[in-house]
Amino acid sequence: MEEANAVAEALRNAKTLRKVEYDWNKLGSDYKYLVKKDKYNYSIKPDFEVNCSFVYSSELYEKISNFAVQNKVMKEQAAKDQKEYDEKIQEASGIISEISGRVKEVKVKYERLNRLTYKFATDYYPLSDHNEDMAMKFMAKAYSFTDEEKEYILQNYKELLSTSDE
Repeated sequence: MEEANAVAEALRNAKTLRKVEYDWNKLGSDYKYLVKKDKYNYSIKPDFEVNCSFVYSSELYEKISNFAVQNKVMKEQAAKDQKEYDEKIQEASGIISEISGRVKEVKVKYERLNRLTYKFATDYYPLSDHNEDMAMKFMAKAYSFTDEEKEYILQNYKELLSTSDE
């Protein structure tokens, strides 16, 4: 009798327990209470049976539900933050590539200018018997360059001559 009363008490208290079949894709879960009937059938297939499965108390279920709500909010915020981060990275990479392109243009320009200046100082100027105008005329026929490039060559070739003399 004592055991029967203990089982009956456990069944009465079972209505506060929830079987959790959680679907993580939606908020909340499907849970079932033990259904109380006015009359129970004890025939071949009884109305209820003792089922050993994982269940949570109402308090623990509330905690889990609250964590699930917080988790969903944090995931949504993380997705927003990731999207904003990706947009900023995209914007920054456009700026970086533009700056890199311009830096490369300047490097190429000055590599060409330094090559032409070196050519002028080592080949054309000495061959023209150190006549700057004649050397520039010969070089202008060999290489097409702008007035800006010509000016750069004339301003900088003497530095190369002084370092080669040392």
